[in-house]
Amino acid sequence: MSLSAIKDLQSWYHTSQKRLNWHLSQLQEPQIHTPLTPKGNSIAVLVQHICGNLQQYICHGVNVDEDIRDRTAEFQDQNFTLSQLRALLHTTTTQVDEILANLQEHQLTEERKIQNMPFTVQKAIIHSLTHFCGHVEQIVLISNILTQNQISYYRPLGLDIHHP
Repeated sequence: MSLSAIKDLQSWYHTSQKRLNWHLSQLQEPQIHTPLTPKGNSIAVLVQHICGNLQQYICHGVNVDEDIRDRTAEFQDQNFTLSQLRALLHTTTTQVDEILANLQEHQLTEERKIQNMPFTVQKAIIHSLTHFCGHVEQIVLISNILTQNQISYYRPLGLDIHHP
């Protein structure tokens, strides 16, 4: 894999960020704390979780910052307001973008230990960015169900594409 491939993956990650931000803008405060099932995760919990994962895999794993992740706490709704949740997301994704912008080709094969497992830097990036994108799709679905909106895949990207 090359830095070019990482940049392609990062483009998908940015598209997912746009989708996530658009869907968050469609929600009211109580909706972000509403799981679809009694044992399910709310949107707030999922955002906390994806930020924790990015922090651990990219900020700690790639950038070798201190590992501050408390994974258990991520799955407890911290009752963040919508603006606090958006600020957490913005701060985390900005840090990730800065780290990835400064990444050098030779670093991709460097070994790291994340969650006591061996990872190369490229594997940590692939894991975390695809993890983020997957949970964003989950949030999009929950958002559409809670708001009873027609599922909109392209609207958050400023595109008006309709399928029969």
